[in-house]
Amino acid sequence: MHNKEEVKAFIEKHAEILDYIEEITPLIDDYFPKYSKIIEFCKDPEFDRLDFVMIYIKGESFEKDYETLNRFKEEPLYISKFSRNIKGLVCVELL
Repeated sequence: MHNKEEVKAFIEKHAEILDYIEEITPLIDDYFPKYSKIIEFCKDPEFDRLDFVMIYIKGESFEKDYETLNRFKEEPLYISKFSRNIKGLVCVELL
């Protein structure tokens, strides 16, 4: 985990994020079972409300993984128990 204290503070400030991360982690594992993940806090230099947590997936083949990532990104849309605001505070991308 990069910038661990900042990640922790951000999650504490937005408590529902932890539940959301716990919900999408098995999905990430289903789509990328052998890849490692890195979580990082990303601070917007101008607006605090645009800060977010990034989950990076360290893959092998960008082309193949990019297609898989696009399929994965549709999954959280169907998780209705979290608001768009919470979903917008967590991003998943390839490293």
